[in-house]
Amino acid sequence: MAVAGFRAINATMQNTWQLLNFLKNAERRQLILNSVTEFKQAKDGGIVNTMVLTYQALHDYYRFGNKRLNKLRECVKKRAEAFEKLTNEEKEKSFNAMRDKLLDNVLKMQLTDDFIIHLIKTLGVKGKCRTTAEMAISYMYVMTMMSLWEDFKFKKDDIQFLQKKIKEYVFVIKENDDINICSFMKCLKLECGWRFKSLDRYEKEYGKIDIGPKHAIYELTI
Repeated sequence: MAVAGFRAINATMQNTWQLLNFLKNAERRQLILNSVTEFKQAKDGGIVNTMVLTYQALHDYYRFGNKRLNKLRECVKKRAEAFEKLTNEEKEKSFNAMRDKLLDNVLKMQLTDDFIIHLIKTLGVKGKCRTTAEMAISYMYVMTMMSLWEDFKFKKDDIQFLQKKIKEYVFVIKENDDINICSFMKCLKLECGWRFKSLDRYEKEYGKIDIGPKHAIYELTI
């Protein structure tokens, strides 16, 4: 399961990056608009869901507030910007090197696989869109954990504790029909002052999210 879950991404990584670059072509994008939308939703869903669950756990267990979460986002952004300047072949090598370095030093393979596999199930994507979502989740997971390890000096025990907690959050979503990623977005909004356009759209369509008595008294964490 571990090899199939995380390392199997290698086999499709380069083709997926080539596909995403292909979809950036303006002329061709118009011809396959529906497919592009599905791929974009899969990619964005993988990235945003991974970020939200990780940031929520950092807030809940390490008291990360608005300032430190923004600092982490900037660290991840800098890594991503440097990454995007690479060729597809260089991206694959760079990603594999970062992932392997994390696995050798701080990440627990099974927890990594479990998070990716079960988060994909909550997204409900299939086929090539599933591959895109899998790559996006892995990308955000690696970038974030690398930033926590190198920039925030998280230790191995801290990283693996965080892995356990975000895995638990995925199972909360998976096993409860009335809880989704917007519930976690609402927590980050109330507790850290973060805003999400997707949360605003969701609440406009379905009404305000009630996140329960645990958050009856909101303390904005700076």
